Amino acid sequence: MGALSGALLAGCGAQVGGTDKGAPPASYETPPRTEPAAASARCTADRLDLALGRAEPGAGDIHLPLLLTNTGTAPCTLKGHPGVSLLTASGEPIGPPATRQAGPRPTAVVLAPGETGVATLHTVAKGVSDRPCRPPASRITVYAPGETAALSTPARSFQVCGEVFEVSAVVPN
Repeated sequence: MGALSGALLAGCGAQVGGTDKGAPPASYETPPRTEPAAASARCTADRLDLALGRAEPGAGDIHLPLLLTNTGTAPCTLKGHPGVSLLTASGEPIGPPATRQAGPRPTAVVLAPGETGVATLHTVAKGVSDRPCRPPASRITVYAPGETAALSTPARSFQVCGEVFEVSAVVPN
């Protein structure tokens, strides 16, 4: 550090080099020490239940919540975007899987037993785009973030239109 910048910092009460062995100012409070929370295991398909929330149409968009509930006996963690595919009644895929929706960096969602995390599917309403709609789905298959075993639930005729099929990262419910 240059002599001039050191002198300027020292003049402002900043310490330059070495360690300060003096006591902290009277207004300084030492924050309480807390132990970091124990890390919970990743939520796996055998400890999750999948259900659909109520579709939320609006302004030409359709949002369908995917509800992932911890059915285990211990907390588990979901972090990121689930993998989502739509299937026909015979189990054939309908178009490519959902793409990851842009947004804030995913954060870990810790689910206590019985708690639910939500990821939201997004498409556009029929007629909003000049691109065609896919056939209505019979089932929705979901892979929890980081998971290779799938969960599946009836799709209630969810239909992708305008080639917009996105999924959000999991957030707390």
